[in-house]
Amino acid sequence: EFATAWAQFDPELANRLLDEMGLTERNDRGIRILPDGRPAHVIVETAGESTLETDVLELITDHWRKVGISLSSRPTQRDVFRKRAMGGEVLMSVWFGMDNAIPNADMLPSGLAPTGDDQLQWPVWGIHYLSGGREGKPPDLPEAIQLLDLFKKWRRSVTFEERKAIWLEMLSIYTQQVFSIGTVNGALQPIVHRARLKNVPEKALFGFEPTAYLGIYMPDTFWYDGSA
Repeated sequence: EFATAWAQFDPELANRLLDEMGLTERNDRGIRILPDGRPAHVIVETAGESTLETDVLELITDHWRKVGISLSSRPTQRDVFRKRAMGGEVLMSVWFGMDNAIPNADMLPSGLAPTGDDQLQWPVWGIHYLSGGREGKPPDLPEAIQLLDLFKKWRRSVTFEERKAIWLEMLSIYTQQVFSIGTVNGALQPIVHRARLKNVPEKALFGFEPTAYLGIYMPDTFWYDGSA
């Protein structure tokens, strides 16, 4: 339910919600007009390092335009991108989320709470935690404060049952507040290897944490077929 919450493709519902917000007027291009007369246009900033992000944004642009929201992307260099995010100058951004492996209750739930400056939904809160309070600002949103408290509680937990309950509570809060919008999940990753290399799994999980890519499959047990 966390993967699909608020994510159904329903243009009719989206149009109705936007109308209920008062955005009923549109310009000659079909884009909704904001109360101050500006078109409803969202600029999504990226680090400009991968065409995957801009390709996905092109699809999103087409979908959003059909409900009257204009969207464009602005690629910049990573250091400029991060500085703008820290300065509160970024309206919306795109970045990779939690690792596409096997998140479970024994994994550190740092991606669900403001714990780092690379979390673009709350970088100023994240750097405050990361720096021990020397930089940034503490969270002032009740749900973000609760997530950080739960994260600290997870670090003090001693049983799997405790950690599982904390994970589920954090996922519920994060999902209901929509701190980020997920776009891709369960992506397949092709792995190329020599046909002579044996004992490589046909299908497997691929992610840095907690599987260490192929590390979980004990590559020291792979072997070459010398007879081929």
